[in-house]
Amino acid sequence: MLDDLTRRVERLLQLSRSEAGLGLGRGPSDLVQVARLLVEEARRQGAEVRFDDGDVESLSLPVDADALAILIRNLLENALEHGTGPVRVVISLAGDGGGAALMIENPTAQTAFVEAPFAKGPGSRGLGLGLSIVAALAAAMGASVDKTIRAGRARVVVRF
Repeated sequence: MLDDLTRRVERLLQLSRSEAGLGLGRGPSDLVQVARLLVEEARRQGAEVRFDDGDVESLSLPVDADALAILIRNLLENALEHGTGPVRVVISLAGDGGGAALMIENPTAQTAFVEAPFAKGPGSRGLGLGLSIVAALAAAMGASVDKTIRAGRARVVVRF
């Protein structure tokens, strides 16, 4: 119970900080390293997560490392909680030299993303803040977020 309460308070603090732009330094941070650490953490907790770094050893972004980690962690946790199978995390370089992309994809029985703050999908154990936090952090970083669900697969792409 205490762990659940602690996690809820942490999510509320993440949302308020991201909306206020507090603690968002300009980096640099390494997208590959941050994503790899979070994938390894999820695997240690028993999650099935596949990671494809696109043979990129490091990818420096002008964003705050803590904010980047919060964004990726929220996407991973949502995929693991609402998915029905293994999660795939892919990092790629934009073909036109215009930056990098992070894709998180998983099979799902859901037909739409629940995006409104505090709105939750069926059976959700969270607060309904994950995607709100992601949207606020992405906006503060100057990144875009595209979300789709097609043919039983949820896909979120963050372009930096």
